Amino acid sequence: MIMARFKSRINIWLMFIAFAMPILLLIVFLLAKFWTGFAAIAILFLLFLILSFPTVYALKGNKLFARCGLFYNKKFCVNEIRSFRRIRSLSSAPALSTKRLRIWFVNGKRLDVSPKNMEKFVSIMTEINPNIKELL
Repeated sequence: MIMARFKSRINIWLMFIAFAMPILLLIVFLLAKFWTGFAAIAILFLLFLILSFPTVYALKGNKLFARCGLFYNKKFCVNEIRSFRRIRSLSSAPALSTKRLRIWFVNGKRLDVSPKNMEKFVSIMTEINPNIKELL
């Protein structure tokens, strides 16, 4: 049985944008002693962290598990993957990078993932299901 775990690739500039503004606002509100604003931004910042980390993908047998934060935890069948394409996207997905794999399933649904080691991820997926096609 094939078992592999992949952490999400992380765009440094994307995380800088996501973290810089809340941290800057926290500092400003703290210095201004604006406690309501400080509390609101702190809660939103913690919510962002809970919803985003950890983001990991696991291949176990013929199943692909995608987890993003506390609430997104889904299981997909690798044998139902029709094709994939390498993309760059900012759309909402269980991915912490703009460099992604867009995976299409036979039922027409899709999933965007951003594994750190994309080549190994693709290699294991196609080893499990040799019928997966890479679209250019």
